[in-house]
Amino acid sequence: MAKWSRCDTRSTLPSYNTVSVQLNHEASPLVTSSANQMILNYKDSHVPRGKEKVKLQRIPPGTKWKQAKIDIIDSLSGFYVENLDPKVYERFSQMQNELHNYYNDLETSHQLIPLENIAIGDFGVAKYSEDNRWYRARLITCEEHDQIKIVFVDFGNIEIKSINEFFPIHKLFIDLPAQAIGCSLSEAFPRSQTENDTIWPEETIQMFKKEVTEKIIEVHFVNQEEGTEQWPLHFVRIIVGNQSITNLLNLQQRIEPRPNRFIAEQMAPCLSEQEYILFNVPISEDDFEQ
Repeated sequence: MAKWSRCDTRSTLPSYNTVSVQLNHEASPLVTSSANQMILNYKDSHVPRGKEKVKLQRIPPGTKWKQAKIDIIDSLSGFYVENLDPKVYERFSQMQNELHNYYNDLETSHQLIPLENIAIGDFGVAKYSEDNRWYRARLITCEEHDQIKIVFVDFGNIEIKSINEFFPIHKLFIDLPAQAIGCSLSEAFPRSQTENDTIWPEETIQMFKKEVTEKIIEVHFVNQEEGTEQWPLHFVRIIVGNQSITNLLNLQQRIEPRPNRFIAEQMAPCLSEQEYILFNVPISEDDFEQ
């Protein structure tokens, strides 16, 4: 593969306060079975080269997901929720399989060309090392020796890749918005056990992981309070086995109940620009699902 120059590291991310949150969304157009024929039509003559953007979601307050999962967890204030509603998940799985087959065919026929002139925040596709399948991804940072850090936007997994292993995403695969939703546990603040009392202790994080991973959970997106606008992740309540996770005794002893406006005030200054990308935070109106 050709070796491209290092990516543009200039930041273009404004503060989250510039976003006018949209609470009413129309259903997004999704890849349907007709995409199979479209892929056949495009495959030979339309190898993807340019830059495209995957839409991001802002879930309306009051929404309840009866079937969801949490796999990737940074802390109790930063984790990804995925919707397992059968209709949503079926359409996502269909799109994902079509994307993998499309890029697998391009790779086999030696038609893949790495994304050129890449910059932080660019969307593309890459292979996930653990299963060697193609997925939608986004560039977080540029590393040394022509390496880049990417996040797989539908799951939240992070990997370091060569700059030549990040490819343009075809417009056929951008209509379905990113499926990994960045969330924070509502009204939950760490009891001070570290020098920095805004950091969750690792032991608490591991307890949280044990309670929510590899399970079907229920997620409630809470109503937005005045003063929480500066915090870009969704505040959610998590129900496991008909019980709020904050009521579990082992976590209850480690969580200090606090209003979400207090949490937003304390946590917002800690959020880096790269984490806006990492957690699929919409920055401008163009980022939102239409």
